[in-house]
Amino acid sequence: MIISDKFLGIIPARAGSRGIPGKNLRPLSGKPLIAHAITQALGSRLLDAVVVSTDDEEIASVAREYGAEVPFIRPAELALDDSPMMRVLEHSLDELEAAGRVYENAVCLQPTSPLRTSRHIDEAIELFAAGDQGVLASVCEVRESPYWMVTVQGDVGTPFVGGGWERTTRQSLPELYRLNGAIYILDGELLKGLRSLPERLLVYRMEARLSLDIDDETDWMLAESAMEGS
Repeated sequence: MIISDKFLGIIPARAGSRGIPGKNLRPLSGKPLIAHAITQALGSRLLDAVVVSTDDEEIASVAREYGAEVPFIRPAELALDDSPMMRVLEHSLDELEAAGRVYENAVCLQPTSPLRTSRHIDEAIELFAAGDQGVLASVCEVRESPYWMVTVQGDVGTPFVGGGWERTTRQSLPELYRLNGAIYILDGELLKGLRSLPERLLVYRMEARLSLDIDDETDWMLAESAMEGS
C-alpha cells in the first residue's frame, strides 16, 4: 500500500564537522544539539513525518530516543563536506518512496539553527502551500549592508557593489535579507532537477535574533546564552 502525504521533515545530521567536531551530539542547554531540531519538528502541526538523515549509528540512536524516525542510514558519498544538500534531501524522499511512503515536499531543518521554533516551521509551510514557487527559504534582515563593503587588494579597497558608497546614510540603503539556514522547503519533483537554490524563491522572514546558525565556538556560546535567557 502506498501512503502519500504532503510534507516530510528532514533533519540532516552527519557525523563529520570541521568547525565543531561532534556538534550534532554535543549538549546544548541540557540536551544534544540534534534534539532541539527534533523537538521543534515534532511540535509542528503540519509536518506529516520527521526523519533524520545521518551516516552515524550513534546519531541515529539519539534521534530515535527523542522521537524521530531513522528509516535508513545515509551513504558515505552523501556525507562529505561538499555533499550537495539537494541530493541529501532527494535521497531521503527516494528511500521512503521505495518503502511505499510518498511525500510531495521536503522540509529541511538543519540542527545548527537551535533558536527556530515549531511556529516558524508551520508558518513557513503555510506560506509555501499558498504560493507557487516550489522552493522556500527562511531569511533574516542583514545589519551590515554589502553596499558599504569593500574588496581589498594589498592596501587598496574598492566598493563591492558599484556605486554603493554613494549611499551615505543608512536610510538610503535598500532593505536586504540573507539566508539564515533555518528552514528550506522544496517541491519533491522540482528538487530532482536542482543543483542549487533557484534565483527566484519564496522567502519566510525570521527575526534576526532567532536566526543564529552555529558554525563555530563563538556561535555555540551565543546559542547557549540565548537559550539560557529565553
